[in-house]
Amino acid sequence: MNLNFTMKTPTLLAALCLLSLPLSAEESPAKNVQIDAEFIEVSEALLTDLLHSSGAPKSGAEWRTQIGKWIKEAKAKVIGSTGVTTKSGNRATSESSREVPYATEFDPANGRASNSPEVPREITGVDVPTPTAFEVKPVGARMEIDPVVGADNKTIDLNIAPELTYQVGEVVHQEVQNGEKTLATIKQPEFYTVKVITSISVRDGSSTLAGIMTPQNEKGDADITRRVLCLISARLMAVE
Repeated sequence: MNLNFTMKTPTLLAALCLLSLPLSAEESPAKNVQIDAEFIEVSEALLTDLLHSSGAPKSGAEWRTQIGKWIKEAKAKVIGSTGVTTKSGNRATSESSREVPYATEFDPANGRASNSPEVPREITGVDVPTPTAFEVKPVGARMEIDPVVGADNKTIDLNIAPELTYQVGEVVHQEVQNGEKTLATIKQPEFYTVKVITSISVRDGSSTLAGIMTPQNEKGDADITRRVLCLISARLMAVE
């Protein structure tokens, strides 16, 4: 009797231990992951004062509270946001943008024959390079994520790349001239992007600061008087 009891006890204890363990992410009820990114603009002076004060935020929740306070006081504003919902382990993209095409390759101008008359001279295909390949640049808010729900079913690990892109103007790619006279100007669009590429962990229902960037000024250059904060929020959504 004692021999049989001794042999069965470890099995019984193991079963009780298994019952007491929390469910893994794979064994838990199916859930989707909802991710939101917000871009908030504040002055550089205001942010610097906060970061170097004794009350600097030490958690995502404190950042959320501080940013909310700034927005209510009109000291900060949301300049862009995007969000997406997906399953754990699946890549997803959210985008609200305008696609701007631009040339990436050109065939050079053939040039005119040596005996071509200079006057009158009108622009033709032999005078300018010909674009042969194009790409498009999304202008607006965009986010790409790879979320993975942790074994505790409460922590969400994120590989994330949120960005906000502006078209700030055009830049001269090439000018076609005849002596001192400019016959044609070839321009390309110019962009300014604030972007974060990072890996972070967020608790279900919480937020965290993913990055601090510098926005553009009216000329399309970096504006050192302002900053853009990227705040990421994550929550688990039950599948019904």
